[in-house]
Amino acid sequence: MNEYNGDHETVFQPEFSKWPELLQANRANAKTTSAILSLDEKQQLRTRVVKAARQFTSALDNRAYDAGIQISSRATSPNTDTLSNLTSIVMTGHQPTIFHPGIVHKYDATACSAQSSGAIALAVTIDTDSGDAGEILLPVDIDNRLRLEHLSLVTGPGLFLSQQLKTEMELYQLRAHAAKSLRNLGRKAESDCIANVMDQYARLAGLPIVEANAIMRRSLGIGSACLEVPLSTILDLPESQKFFAAILADARHFSRVYNKTLQAYRMSRKIRNHANPFPDLRRYDGAVELPFWVIDLESGERAPLFVEPAGESLRLSTRHGSLCELPLSDIANYTKHIGNKQLIAPRGPLITAFLRIALSDLFVHGTGGGKYDRFTDEFIHAYWSVKPPAFTVASATQYLFAQHRKEAHKLKEFDRELREMTSHVDRYFGTGTFSQNVESELRDIVAARTEFVESLKQAKRLRQPVADIGRTIKKIDAQIDSAIRQSLAPRIAQLQQLTSDQIRIYDTRGFPYFYFLHPPNALPKAKSPLATCRTA
Repeated sequence: MNEYNGDHETVFQPEFSKWPELLQANRANAKTTSAILSLDEKQQLRTRVVKAARQFTSALDNRAYDAGIQISSRATSPNTDTLSNLTSIVMTGHQPTIFHPGIVHKYDATACSAQSSGAIALAVTIDTDSGDAGEILLPVDIDNRLRLEHLSLVTGPGLFLSQQLKTEMELYQLRAHAAKSLRNLGRKAESDCIANVMDQYARLAGLPIVEANAIMRRSLGIGSACLEVPLSTILDLPESQKFFAAILADARHFSRVYNKTLQAYRMSRKIRNHANPFPDLRRYDGAVELPFWVIDLESGERAPLFVEPAGESLRLSTRHGSLCELPLSDIANYTKHIGNKQLIAPRGPLITAFLRIALSDLFVHGTGGGKYDRFTDEFIHAYWSVKPPAFTVASATQYLFAQHRKEAHKLKEFDRELREMTSHVDRYFGTGTFSQNVESELRDIVAARTEFVESLKQAKRLRQPVADIGRTIKKIDAQIDSAIRQSLAPRIAQLQQLTSDQIRIYDTRGFPYFYFLHPPNALPKAKSPLATCRTA
């Protein structure tokens, strides 16, 4: 369900009112199925994860307090020592980047869904991924042309786990540049917002970006009703390791089913790109690739994992060489054998497959995850032979240059119409496209053209010369085109000034959420079914 409210588009799939039914259906299904972990083990894992999330979230709030940053509201959850089998978990997750409004809405939807169902709202930070978690898209005016600049608050790209905020001085320099650039564009409110946010970031200088971004969001009320936990923390738990150890032990079969499901998925949807939605798992000699990263915690580098059966053990390796010999008798303790400087982390659809079937009762995706997890559904059924739990989708779109975008898209439509007007100008009579005088002139010209067209048809039927009539019609067409262009000259001039770069920036939905908070610290007030939850 897509809801439109002015410049906002809010997405719920299915509609938000149906989410409690899906949660209950998922819980009922989970009681009758088990994938690797027993129901007791799943419950123990959930208890451990919620406890770890409470500790991590509390640490975030305490760090915020120490830095003089106030958290607007705090997550609540039952006492983890007595976590009941009846306790539901509504979960979402994302990389620890600076969120855009679509992800903000996903976190809001997760919290509100949990609140309405008496469940725990849990957000998993995918900190085992890589990229630039401190990236901010900044619009700038360069030589009277709108451009997009990429700022970064972190010391360098790479693994999210190892990224830290820049120094206080560097952050203040970015603050001054960003605020000035937005003021130069006439965006005073956004300039004030980023200045306020960057002041807060400066108080956290040097902090891991995973923590800093979460603190900033929570200080603005975004995700503050959710417990938060890093994926790397979940991977340390014994039940998690048992789940993934079973895949390591079944590497060849897992790989075959995975690739077969991918091929069937592409064929059913007529997808020709073999990297869509994910590339096939590779095989080299006796080794098969699995959807895991092997992460070097010292260098921050990561590489795909390969597994090769070797008698009573498994040989784990990456493109960099051998990792370890893993005894089958002790496979559940694979972390002990690879050492504390390496981390094996799931990637791609295996992350959400694990979170959905082992940890949550309802998983909330954004639009991107909602697309690729259709494949995950098919793989869960094909490999584990269980019914995949239903997931939901929540997202929203807000445009920083909403009015400019509207006008740009009107100009693009005008460009299309302009190409049709010479041949079919009569279709635009009476629509207000032309002034009364111009339209009257055009009607006379069109009437004359119609007479010559009829003369042309008659000459052709009688096999008479038509060249002179044809030239006259072309002159009339040129006359129509000239009248149209003279009448619409101001609009045509606007069209000629519009560039593809401008349109791309106007269409950008990835600007950081804090550009949209007016005044600073105020949540966006997009109309949605979450409104009553937000104010409760």
